[in-house]
Amino acid sequence: MKTLYTLICVMAITFAMAQTGIDCTSPDVISSVPYTQTGMTTEGSLNDYTSTACGGTYMDGEDYVFTFTPAMDITIDIQLTNTGLGVGLFVLDACPDATPNCIAFAEAMAGNPSLTGVALTSGITYYIIVSTYDIFGGNPNTAFDIQITKQIDYDGGVVAILSPSSNCNLSDSETVTIEIANFGMQTIENFDVAYSFNGNPAVVETTSLSILPGETGIYSFSASVDGSATGSYSLNAWTLVVDDEIDSNDTTYYNFVSSPIIDFFPYDVDFETEPHYWAASGNNSTWSLGSPTGTLINYSIGGSNAWVTNLSGNHATSEVSFLESPCFDFSSLTKPRLDFNLWHELTFFLGNATMEYSLDYGISWDTLKAGTMSNNWYGMSGTWSGSSADWLEVANVVPDLGGQSSVKFRINLNGGLMAAEGVAFDNFTISDCLTPDPVADFSYTVDTTTVVFTNLSTGADSYAWSFGDFIGSSTEENPQHTYILDGSYDVTLTVSNECGSASITYTVGISTGFSTFENSNISIYPNPVKNFININECPDNAIIQLVDSNGRILIEQEASGNNAIINVSHLPASVYFVRISDGKDIFISKIVK
Repeated sequence: MKTLYTLICVMAITFAMAQTGIDCTSPDVISSVPYTQTGMTTEGSLNDYTSTACGGTYMDGEDYVFTFTPAMDITIDIQLTNTGLGVGLFVLDACPDATPNCIAFAEAMAGNPSLTGVALTSGITYYIIVSTYDIFGGNPNTAFDIQITKQIDYDGGVVAILSPSSNCNLSDSETVTIEIANFGMQTIENFDVAYSFNGNPAVVETTSLSILPGETGIYSFSASVDGSATGSYSLNAWTLVVDDEIDSNDTTYYNFVSSPIIDFFPYDVDFETEPHYWAASGNNSTWSLGSPTGTLINYSIGGSNAWVTNLSGNHATSEVSFLESPCFDFSSLTKPRLDFNLWHELTFFLGNATMEYSLDYGISWDTLKAGTMSNNWYGMSGTWSGSSADWLEVANVVPDLGGQSSVKFRINLNGGLMAAEGVAFDNFTISDCLTPDPVADFSYTVDTTTVVFTNLSTGADSYAWSFGDFIGSSTEENPQHTYILDGSYDVTLTVSNECGSASITYTVGISTGFSTFENSNISIYPNPVKNFININECPDNAIIQLVDSNGRILIEQEASGNNAIINVSHLPASVYFVRISDGKDIFISKIVK
């Protein structure tokens, strides 16, 4: 037994001596940065050091030791993640038992300490130690992941090309304007920038900008580009900062369209062939032209192509983007009519889409509202929101745009707080709606509580009646409606055709001659009801009627012995009215199934 115990001890000591990072004599050597290791632990490293060089108390537990000898003066950031509680991170210029200087340290009771901006000198060996605050003897070690990155002194890049933008009749001397960001730790100034237009040799110019770390600057090139010919153009721009340490973020690529002014109508585009002169823009834009393959928006209509915010998935979070039309001259149009297909799958967390119009070729924009006739034009919120579940046929007749010579349109997507599949757009048509607007009129006859309406409108092909009692409506051409209470009702008829709509309102008086039951003890239950309505304490032999929301009598029966039961099990869920009359008095109650 004694021999076995000795063997185990020798094996444990041998393993401990060979374990990397266990102490300063067997450190985990970092040869270069950036450096990343995951799944690490201080367990088994023993509590070799309790240095107070940094004035901290979080070196009471087991210690994991790294060493790093930089080949040049650098500044680093160190981040620990996936740790336990009470973790300390120390950077020393010698082993903790050799009276080192404290270069930097961080202690975090909640774990995951980090250090930023740690300046290291070339040729010096630094000791990076991960340990714990062994409070009450119950926290001797921790798991951890470590990432060490080098802070970049000089790093600039073009983050946006601000002009030229897609428009009509661009000139032969369009200014190239870029936005430049400083990603590094040092100010960048008097540096070179360049652009290439349509793959031509680079144009290089020197800026007079001075951009602080984390800031941006705007520069306009003195050398312009020629966008006068209609078509699509490519432009890429980049920075040439001296000593720039990261090349991958220097360049931004950009496409813009020079479109003609379209003045022939009808205009019809299905996006199956080029050129069509529509272009996408905005913040985090995901608009693409192609065949949609999303989970919901998964097919195009009338062809293989459609414009979609991400053809195969969700739009970007917080995306605010635009799909912009070419330019139109409506001088020859009296009542422009827009027709297109739209599919929207948007979240209810502020996600919405609208169509906007411009009367100055895109300098200023406003929301296009429903005109004299519209179909599927927005919802109750005044936008397209939620789910359309499929392609919609959208139409809008906008006489206010007739005669305007500098018109553009765009679909504006506000993605909201959560990503969704967004919007698909296809088959856009502009025509002149030449059919005269309809004229609305009607007459009516009253028979006690029932009113028969006769449509007298001209030029209409659809009808919408509102009977003024807040429960009745109809789309019939010549409807009738039964009112359940005496009163004066404003009846409105709205008529429409393909180019416009019109409305007219008349007041209809209803007088039944009945008065309401006084001191009535009539009770009707249950409410809501499922199968049977119970009526108690109604006048003997009273007539009981069940009336729907359009005033139609669905059930009529006579009370027997002051009580009645109405079977409504066969009726659909809706709002109904129970009307009880004994020939001179009347009682009415609303009931819900």
